[in-house]
Amino acid sequence: MKPFVQFLISLLLMTLIAPIAITGLPLPLTLQTMVIGVVSLWAGWQGFGAILTYLALGLAGLPVWSGYRADADILMSSSSGFVIGFLVMSLSLVFLASRSKTPKTGKAFIFLLIAHLILLGFAWLYNSLLQHSYPGFDYVLKYLIPSALVKSIVAAMVLTGFHKASSVKT
Repeated sequence: MKPFVQFLISLLLMTLIAPIAITGLPLPLTLQTMVIGVVSLWAGWQGFGAILTYLALGLAGLPVWSGYRADADILMSSSSGFVIGFLVMSLSLVFLASRSKTPKTGKAFIFLLIAHLILLGFAWLYNSLLQHSYPGFDYVLKYLIPSALVKSIVAAMVLTGFHKASSVKT
């Protein structure tokens, strides 16, 4: 598949699916990091470029943030560490993927879980030092880590399907 097509598909996924937030669950389940994981491992640098474009669109006011919200004020909120951390997460996945052949579901899950933990650590550090706000460690253990685990599992399965679909010769 051509790199520009991968970029466009990645950007479409980021702008159409990433804003979905699944409510009514005991876990906070937004699809942003799941989609970031899929496009970063599937499309590599094109996926990273799509995530960078996604962030620019959100900061410009397009409703692409979780829950279809939009504004630059997100950088002044407790979500700022996550928003900036999306780039750190994507870079870590592109790096891990560059050191491996196309990851199978199990390896993709490990990569995704590592990247989610990097994101949580980055967001905690960023928000603690610069925003002076972050949920307590008990909230992270009770909600954010289980949510990251669920999203890593689903993203690994979706990624396997993406690899199969994109390798089919037409």
